[in-house]
Amino acid sequence: MMLDYKEYNGSLPTLSSNLYAYTKVANIIFVDFPLGTGFSYATTVKANHSNNLQAAHHAYQFLRKWLLVEHPEYLNNPFYVGGDSYSGIAVPIVTQVISDGKKLKMDLEGV
Repeated sequence: MMLDYKEYNGSLPTLSSNLYAYTKVANIIFVDFPLGTGFSYATTVKANHSNNLQAAHHAYQFLRKWLLVEHPEYLNNPFYVGGDSYSGIAVPIVTQVISDGKKLKMDLEGV
């Protein structure tokens, strides 16, 4: 979907289908981590404090549940890990945890 750009007339914006959308060939999952960043949250005070390795394991647990339980149809798709800002520290750790994972065999293609 994309916004239809036109002169503002007081009404709500309208959307139209994008024939060239990346979603025709790829899927993206945006994950806010570590806990407490973006829209992520913890249900206990203790869980809200984690180091980089714990945060990486939390991300791995999320991926395991998301791929194995909720959306197994995506399990064999090529998988890339990316991020910005502080993720320059977290992404390599998450990638290593995924690579070492024994319970989640996925097509990890790159970082």
